[in-house]
Amino acid sequence: MSIMDTNSTAGEHLIPHTARIAAATAKGSARDEQSESDAARIILQLEQNHAEANAVGLGSPDLDTFHSLIVSLVAEADDPQAVIAYIAELLSDHAENKAYLPKLIQECERLGLALQLTDDPTVDLPGIRTIDGRRTVVARADEVAVAYDDVHAVGRCLTCSGELDGTALLYFPANALLSFRAVQDMTGADVKICRTCVEASGIPLTAAQRGPEWMLR
Repeated sequence: MSIMDTNSTAGEHLIPHTARIAAATAKGSARDEQSESDAARIILQLEQNHAEANAVGLGSPDLDTFHSLIVSLVAEADDPQAVIAYIAELLSDHAENKAYLPKLIQECERLGLALQLTDDPTVDLPGIRTIDGRRTVVARADEVAVAYDDVHAVGRCLTCSGELDGTALLYFPANALLSFRAVQDMTGADVKICRTCVEASGIPLTAAQRGPEWMLR
């Protein structure tokens, strides 16, 4: 399955963007002596780590560029420690997104959906759109794990996450009011629960779960 992307490749989408890092760590006012000391200490550690990576054969032009970027941000920031903490968070999110991407692709294939990752800030939550005649999951590139959770839930039991069959029932919370509307997944379909989980819960079936035939009787 191919990943459609109107802006850049999927791999590039999963790399923390330098503009975003720079915007979050821009220098505002003159630094104090503590900040200068922190910057010097952090840069020394970065240089040592970079040298060690090169020594064991892990160096590359991309790594050199990334290293230079981080050093420059630390050198210019008012709070060097905050810069490192922010970058560490970005890299952690990047690793999580990269780990979830194959799972998201697999779930889209299960449902016959295409996938498009985007940097568009107007895209808040993952959603399904028709693009070039095909139903497509559109999700933020920095929220792949969120998209996976939403897509994985489609066609699965809310309780056990098992795939549903024809005996599945509409999900209604035990404390639902008469005016309660069924919960829907990202496709617009009503969320359901498998009969095994319903019976295990011991909660009586609602009229909606029993269906129109029972209502008629």
